[in-house]
Amino acid sequence: VADELVAEFSDPGYGDQAPDQKQYDEKNIRRRVYDALNVLMAMDIISKDKKEIQWRGLPQTSQNDIEELKSERLALKNRIEKKTAYLGELEDQHVGLQNLIKRNEQLYSSGNTPSGGVVLPFILVQTRPHATVEMEISEDMQLVHFDFN
Repeated sequence: VADELVAEFSDPGYGDQAPDQKQYDEKNIRRRVYDALNVLMAMDIISKDKKEIQWRGLPQTSQNDIEELKSERLALKNRIEKKTAYLGELEDQHVGLQNLIKRNEQLYSSGNTPSGGVVLPFILVQTRPHATVEMEISEDMQLVHFDFN
């Protein structure tokens, strides 16, 4: 293919060009033909054995393939939606923790520091959105019991 194109392009009646320009154009034509053949081989439209090229045909798409791709696309879309929702939950948690840090910084900067060491300012419990949580705290505030329904 490249030989025929180069021969046609090198025809003296084609145009007046310098010899080095013709050589550059010949290399460029051969490179582009090689690229096009590689694309066709990657798509399994042709097969190549040394210099012999065989036409295999255009790929066929069946209705089953289309339905399978649609179901795969839907599954991927659902995964993306779930991950987006999870990311939103993580962002909400991050904002809550940042607000807690700001509140604690304000307490410490105003001089209202807790005496007797550092105390944990919060207990973080994460449940499903519709869960019912019952909490019991002992009188000495040393024991906490959670009941999740």
